Amino acid sequence: FDTLIERPFFNADDTFSFLSREVNRQDARPFYFDFASERKNAERKARKLSMLENGNTEIALKDIYRILVQDTALTEEEAARIMQREIELEVKFCRKRSAGYTLYDYALRRGKKIICVSDMYLPSDILKNILKKNGYTQIEDVFVSCEEHAGKGDGLFSAVLARLHLCPKNILHIGDNYGADILKPSELKMACLLYTSPSPRDSTSS
Repeated sequence: FDTLIERPFFNADDTFSFLSREVNRQDARPFYFDFASERKNAERKARKLSMLENGNTEIALKDIYRILVQDTALTEEEAARIMQREIELEVKFCRKRSAGYTLYDYALRRGKKIICVSDMYLPSDILKNILKKNGYTQIEDVFVSCEEHAGKGDGLFSAVLARLHLCPKNILHIGDNYGADILKPSELKMACLLYTSPSPRDSTSS
């Protein structure tokens, strides 16, 4: 996200506001259900719970919706339907960042293998779908924090190196976050390139 893929919103949480309108319109509730706020609260609570239980804040989307069922009037059936709709909207709204695609295409033409690493609650199969939909058809693999139970800042890069039996000096990592994408992989002796995120104005331009 923000390197190869971008959302057409000023804020990533805007997806929840869009979904909130759908939830209230489709369910015809007798009161307004502030899904956007409840969804953000549930994510914060799920991360705190994960830290207490697992020592890290990495969670999956299902963990967030489990908290929503516990803390709101949503039934399990409603939560499952809304979660599926959230996934559908992510796939629908996420689009190729043209500058990132240029880098991807250049790497392919140079014969490089490309893998993606993400701090994200969506599973890797969804991220692969988003990438493929936007033209990234030759990604070797996708590693995501919610499946590895480690983020970029606390073990995800080490998991990638171990899984793929790679030498750090043979990798160039490109990302938009200085702490997570530059400092952490640099500690493992990986070469790094900071690739600045697009501004909100750029993200919403046609």
